[in-house]
Amino acid sequence: MRRTIGADIIRIQRKKSLLITSFLVISFILLAGIIAGLGVIKGDKNENFSMFVTAAIAFCPFMTGIPIFTSVFSDDFKSHSMQVSIGRGFSRNKLVYARFFETLIMVVEAFVVFSLFIIGLAVIFGINSKGMMEPIKNLWMSYPNIICYFAVSMIFVFLTQSGTLGLVVYILLAASVTDMILNLLSMVPFIRDMKYDITNITIDGMIGCVYSSEREIWKRAVYGVAVLVIFIIIPIIASKKIFKHKELEF
Repeated sequence: MRRTIGADIIRIQRKKSLLITSFLVISFILLAGIIAGLGVIKGDKNENFSMFVTAAIAFCPFMTGIPIFTSVFSDDFKSHSMQVSIGRGFSRNKLVYARFFETLIMVVEAFVVFSLFIIGLAVIFGINSKGMMEPIKNLWMSYPNIICYFAVSMIFVFLTQSGTLGLVVYILLAASVTDMILNLLSMVPFIRDMKYDITNITIDGMIGCVYSSEREIWKRAVYGVAVLVIFIIIPIIASKKIFKHKELEF
């Protein structure tokens, strides 16, 4: 499985779509860093650097996640490489695990590059440690969200043997569409009277509860376990079950 993952990662790294979007994210970070570092906007440059760079990386779930998703899943079915791997004796369960681990690795790789670039800019413009680490912290805090989006969307990829529906689901999750819908529903009188924020049941909502310093540690731990089970383990199990009984198209 390691050889398969390694070969796929090398293939994905060469994809023009990923290279272009990564370059765009780096360009946004560079622009934000220059504006803050040169004092183009009045105010404390450390706070401005943190704020502007954080805004620049806010699109990472889209700019980084989408090309990784299409490279890992859509191309797999288009090129029939998955069918070839199975034909050579690679189990379906291992393929599901391999594709999931590939997304983990690729997002980490992209985030490491972005983090190093932010550090380099901060050093050049004399930004203090707080101003430098805040956007890096915000960047990595989005990592669990992206991985959960991948895991849930993966179900639809193996269900349809196409990356299209899975990509649509990923985009909807990354755009927090479910949170918007639940926010609207929370305005309904009897739901509002429940005195419970129903958006806490979404990926973003649950992970937000994990990060919330206002909650007790044990509650944050419970939410953390819930995120792991509901949005990662269960989707992977579901993907394996679906793919196991799915007739592959050649």
